[in-house]
Amino acid sequence: WLRTLPSYYLILLLNFAFVAFSATALPASWPLYFVFSQNLVTPHPEFFGEAWSLAVEEWFYLLAPLAALAVTPLLRSRAAVLTGFLALFCGYLLLRISVVEWSDPAWDAGVRKLTALRLDSIAFGVLMAWLSLRMPELLRWPYRLAALGLSCVAACAMLFLSVDPDASLAVRSLMFSLAPLGCALPLPWANALRPSRLPKPLMRAIGQLAVLSYSLYLVHMFFVNTYLEWFDAPSTPTVVAVRICIFIMGALSAAWVLYRGFERPILQLRDRWIPR
Repeated sequence: WLRTLPSYYLILLLNFAFVAFSATALPASWPLYFVFSQNLVTPHPEFFGEAWSLAVEEWFYLLAPLAALAVTPLLRSRAAVLTGFLALFCGYLLLRISVVEWSDPAWDAGVRKLTALRLDSIAFGVLMAWLSLRMPELLRWPYRLAALGLSCVAACAMLFLSVDPDASLAVRSLMFSLAPLGCALPLPWANALRPSRLPKPLMRAIGQLAVLSYSLYLVHMFFVNTYLEWFDAPSTPTVVAVRICIFIMGALSAAWVLYRGFERPILQLRDRWIPR
């Protein structure tokens, strides 16, 4: 939280200030942004649109440990833990199916960006982490797991592109279980990679991008919205390429300023307050 919350609140306030000096208006639910509840059970407003996924993360970070503590007396064996994970995943799949059948929501605003329907997504990564600690024998074929994960992602892409997402039960329910599973399965393979085999300039670039990733997440949509609001549609591929380069450089520069000027000092305070 000492990494995610301070920078989030800073960018949230800057977004409020930007709206105050523009012709747009704040959504009626703007106070809910302070407690990540703007899309808890209702569609996410257009304001600060990227914050929907951070809301899913923050609620998971809060509820998952509490849920784990509550059911700890029942999880006395590895089989019980696996059963608990399976119950969680199946329960959320059935929940999404029920919501889709009952209210026929839109794929994006009504399911994808609704926190209450997406809390299981991060749990797939938690399962992989638990398996690596408690049942590593199940992960001894990382290449096969990675291939299976990529197959899941490819199946999701084919399904999404072959039907109308807003009319498909599978896209609005099953896909939100299959996609995070597909992203989680390659993790053992990725964890086994040896960075020393990559060129040092590439490793530095990857490391720097990883360091800036959260700040970049918070600021990149500002440049997207500015582009959509202030610039005409591009007329040639050259103009498209130039604008993409400007967007990348602008977003990375803003992320670097946010990281070096705000996020990194907060992290240094955290490390002093809470020694490793």
